[in-house]
Amino acid sequence: MLIVQCGFVQVIQDDLLRQEIEMSRAHADKQIPLPLEHFQGYLMEMKLDEDSNDPSFSLSRAVSICMREMYHYARVSEVHILECFMDTALSAVKREQLQEASYVGFTFASKLNMRV
Repeated sequence: MLIVQCGFVQVIQDDLLRQEIEMSRAHADKQIPLPLEHFQGYLMEMKLDEDSNDPSFSLSRAVSICMREMYHYARVSEVHILECFMDTALSAVKREQLQEASYVGFTFASKLNMRV
C-alpha cells in the first residue's frame, strides 16, 4: 500500500513539474531550464552577500540542489541531463551570453569534481 501511495505522490509531483516547465517555456525568452535559472539567481545573491560565513559550503549545497532539480527536470522532460546542460550552454554562447554559459559549465563540472 505504501509503494502505491509513493508512486501516486510521484505522479502528482511529476505533473506539477511538467506544468511548471511548460509555463516556463511559454513565458521565457531565455530557453534556460528552471533549475539553472534558480542556480544563477543564487550565484547573483552570493556575489551581493560576500560576507557569508562559508561561501564554499553554500556553493557546494547550491550545486547539489541544482543537480537534483536538473535530474527531475530532465526525467520529466524526457531528455538526458547532459543534453540539458549542453543545449543551455550552446544557446547562451549563440546569444553571446558567455557569463550564463560559464554558470552552466561550472555547475556541471563542479558536480563531477565533487564525486571524484
